[in-house]
Parts: sequence; C-alpha cells; structure tokens
Amino acid sequence: FFALNNLNIRGCSCLISLPSKLDNLTSLTTFIIYKCSILTSLPNRLGNLTSLSTLNM
Repeated sequence: FFALNNLNIRGCSCLISLPSKLDNLTSLTTFIIYKCSILTSLPNRLGNLTSLSTLNM
C-alpha cells in the first residue's frame, strides 16, 4: 500500500476543476497548483486533508 504525500500540478492550461475525491488523499502533506490559468474551483472538502501542511496556488 502506497500513500500519496506530494501532489504537484503544473501547467495544466485546460484544467477547470479538481475531482471531489481529492479529499480521500488524507496522507497528502504538500499540494501545489501552478500555472493552471482556468482552474475555477477547488473541492469543498479540502478540510479532510488532515495531513496537509503546504498549499501553494
């Protein structure tokens, strides 16, 4: 079993939204979103990411 610790999304110019299942990544510590110019929303339940210590957008 592997757990995702870091998620780095860069240069996704067609990305409009992130999946709602993102809140299942409870071991995620670092989440970076960079140059996703048309991203208009984030999932409502980011509060479930209890291990998250870094969020850069």
